[in-house]
Amino acid sequence: MTELPIQISRLLLSLLTPRKPSVQCCLVFRNFYVAWLRIVQINVDGSSTELASTYPLMKHVHYEDDAQNWQIVKLNQLPVSWNPHIFDSLYVYLSQPSPLWKTWELHDVKFYELPQDAAEARLTQLLKRQFSRPTLAHGHTGVNSGTNSVEERATRCLDLVLRLRELLEPIEE
Repeated sequence: MTELPIQISRLLLSLLTPRKPSVQCCLVFRNFYVAWLRIVQINVDGSSTELASTYPLMKHVHYEDDAQNWQIVKLNQLPVSWNPHIFDSLYVYLSQPSPLWKTWELHDVKFYELPQDAAEARLTQLLKRQFSRPTLAHGHTGVNSGTNSVEERATRCLDLVLRLRELLEPIEE
């Protein structure tokens, strides 16, 4: 038997809670050579709404300068703002037209509900620190063998920070 190479080019994201999220939500992930995303909201009635047709993740599809950056996609700031009241799931289509990259994907995809703008600023700050620390510690750029454990710890830290903010913030209805 011979294994054939495959490429996942579409992700289905569904929430595992019956509670509807707030308008201020975001996707957080580490890009791995995806040039841009097409994001489609699937509604509870089965209809769909295209939120973004080409959401850019890389400045230049043939260069790897920003190909592995952490990304924050704020759903309420897409070309068509999402509607959490009729939300069922999201389809995220991955695109990379350059023949230079054999694989492209998203790593550590998380969905966050942001209670206020201060939480968004803190999340951005934490992501910037997480991305720069392993590079500075090893004195070079690029991926190193210790990256996975640092990424896992950073992801866990972000989860804890946002959970703590949820517990400390009064519930807004």
